Amino acid sequence: MTGYMTFLPYAALLIGVAWAMFAEKLPGGDKGAALIGGVLTLAAGALFLWSSAGQKVFGMKIWFTYDSRLASMGICLLTALWLFWIASRATGRVREATALGMLSAMGGCLMVGAYDLIVMVLAIELATMPAYVLIGYRKYRLKGLEGAVKYFLLSVLSSLVMIYGATFLYGIMGTSSFSGFNLAKAGTIGLVAVLLLFVGIFAKLSAAPFHYWAPDAYEGAESWIVAFVASVPKIAGIVLAVRLVAVIDTFSSGSAAVSSLGTVLAIAAVASMVLGSFAALTQKDTRRVMAYSGVVNAGYMLIPLVTMSESSVTSVVLYALFYATATMGILLVTASEGGKISDLAGLSRRRPAAAWGLAIFALSLIGVPPMAGFFGKFYMFTATVHGGHVWLVVVATIASVVSAFYYLRFVKTAFFDEETAGEDATNDIAVTVEGGSVLDVVEKTATAGQADTSTIFASVAIVVCVVLTVAFGPLSGLLMSVLTSPWW
Repeated sequence: MTGYMTFLPYAALLIGVAWAMFAEKLPGGDKGAALIGGVLTLAAGALFLWSSAGQKVFGMKIWFTYDSRLASMGICLLTALWLFWIASRATGRVREATALGMLSAMGGCLMVGAYDLIVMVLAIELATMPAYVLIGYRKYRLKGLEGAVKYFLLSVLSSLVMIYGATFLYGIMGTSSFSGFNLAKAGTIGLVAVLLLFVGIFAKLSAAPFHYWAPDAYEGAESWIVAFVASVPKIAGIVLAVRLVAVIDTFSSGSAAVSSLGTVLAIAAVASMVLGSFAALTQKDTRRVMAYSGVVNAGYMLIPLVTMSESSVTSVVLYALFYATATMGILLVTASEGGKISDLAGLSRRRPAAAWGLAIFALSLIGVPPMAGFFGKFYMFTATVHGGHVWLVVVATIASVVSAFYYLRFVKTAFFDEETAGEDATNDIAVTVEGGSVLDVVEKTATAGQADTSTIFASVAIVVCVVLTVAFGPLSGLLMSVLTSPWW
């Protein structure tokens, strides 16, 4: 498949978007649009598998390498699982969410293949703009609207800074292509331009110190929306960061700019791991915990970039997929229970399979073998140690130990806490409307009766996340060998 045929996966996603936008007039109606979108997204993932690695199109403005192809397949698979879940369990109109999610996925797939500044900026905006709308998707959720505005304002500001850096690079290099990133001849201004680029990427990844929007934005949205926003765009963001660092290391090897960039990445990684870990300890809302979890994991994924190598590239991409799968799994399990951690009390008795799935996802994020998260961290930390930055691995290990406290709170609450019976929702509403937690009462009430009436698709989505989390751990070594083989 060559040339324009390479864009068949994007065509499949675009057809799904068009179907969702006109779902009222088409067979299947509202939730049928999500099912059809899920099927088309799976088809897009299969088409990425069929495509040839190393394909360069439009004058090498887009370059499909093995890592970008793997990331695109992961983005499509997780988006499809999310669409199947919302077709079964989400309340209200979901066709708009379907269209927004597929547009964001399409932007993410373009991001991981971008090899040009202009394509990169456009792809980032396509991937993140639908997320603003999803965060503020429910107009009755004042916190959601507030979070969406915070996300929008910070993202716009970071995008302006990023574009400012891109214009500097274009002026210095005389080209917008990544292949012209020779910072050895650019001097200090070239380093400043690259740092401005990474400001935008850090904001999209919610890496410190640009992470303050995430907890409020996540808390204001419904859990099933956070399941998408906290996972799929993160894969695209980290793979883009990997590509930029690899390009700079290739074309500017040995320059002072590369060393300085490594120092900045190390500082951002440590700040993310430390701030995120300790901030998550005091949170009582599942979505806020997962927001800070995203900050910590952004730090994990930045440390191998300090010492770029072939193994570190693959390990970061794999861990991004493992992290996103476990994160989506946790949030889809908790989406039917309510936003607070205390809402998980008694889950092992109400939905034992879901409770065990929650435990598997939590153990994977902690890094307990044989879950996928353990192997992802092992490969990343090994690459960092081989690069001579043992101290970064020590900090990451301490952050992983701290993370066990807040991830295991989910498990402890689900298996050992007693469910509070006979709560008066009216009193809850009267007391909490000012603080906004009434929205959690509404959400929990709206989803409480769905456990018996939901279709099989929601359960399949969570089961697939569990299977991926368990199976791809032991198979990750084989997967890395396959990904780096010539025929792939």
